[in-house]
Amino acid sequence: MNSNRRLLLLGALLIAISSIAGLIIGDIFNFGLYGPVIGSEISIALIMFIYFSGDRVLLGIYDAKPIPKDSNLYQISNELAERVNVPPPKLFMANTPVPTLFAIGRNTRHSSIVITGSMVSLLDEEEMGAVLAHEMYYVEMGEIRANTAIAVVAGTLISCSIMATLVAPPAAFIIKFVIPESREHFADLKSVDIFRKADKLMSALDKIQKELERGNFMINPSHAHLFIINPLHYMEIEIMGRNLRPYYKLFNTHPSVRDRLDILRSFMIDK
Repeated sequence: MNSNRRLLLLGALLIAISSIAGLIIGDIFNFGLYGPVIGSEISIALIMFIYFSGDRVLLGIYDAKPIPKDSNLYQISNELAERVNVPPPKLFMANTPVPTLFAIGRNTRHSSIVITGSMVSLLDEEEMGAVLAHEMYYVEMGEIRANTAIAVVAGTLISCSIMATLVAPPAAFIIKFVIPESREHFADLKSVDIFRKADKLMSALDKIQKELERGNFMINPSHAHLFIINPLHYMEIEIMGRNLRPYYKLFNTHPSVRDRLDILRSFMIDK
């Protein structure tokens, strides 16, 4: 079952839960059948909002600004989009110290790639091409819909909760239910397939990982699945003499960079 089918199942579950909740509330306040109808209408309205406006919500969160059309990044991105036969995504720049990029949107005709300024400073042009090709996998396969919806839903649960650790398990379950770890490997291999420079993707991943290891980057942990490498560190916390791992380890959907590089090396040898 791919991410979009799991997302559809999750949406159906949300409507069912809202309808049941509406039925219970309707019974208490004598609303009759209006209770489940109102409950389902609210959940459908929420789903429609996320579908049509989820990408704008994330662009606002990261204060992402449009990249000029004459930028070299657009030239590279447009060439890659042509190779996989999808409409060119819109490009945005986010001013954040985390070196990363991610693809969002509702379908291939309404897709965007957000690139951080620190990423542009870190990678050379060919390495940028390799990581952009990685993101084209999500655009081509329609994975951006799941990327966007899950980031908005789980991100809202974490951001709006006073006790984030209490809602972390259900939020993490939602993410891991929809987002499989294996998709990063598929995206890496797609990059090699369309950009044809596995060494550049490998050097890009290595540079990003080393940069992430140099500091602690504070992000909403429920957005970690968006990034090309998970930027969160999992240092144990000592509480009352016991070492505990931080709750945001629950949100990791990435295979290790070492595993990703090993697979890419094997791919190069087979070629």
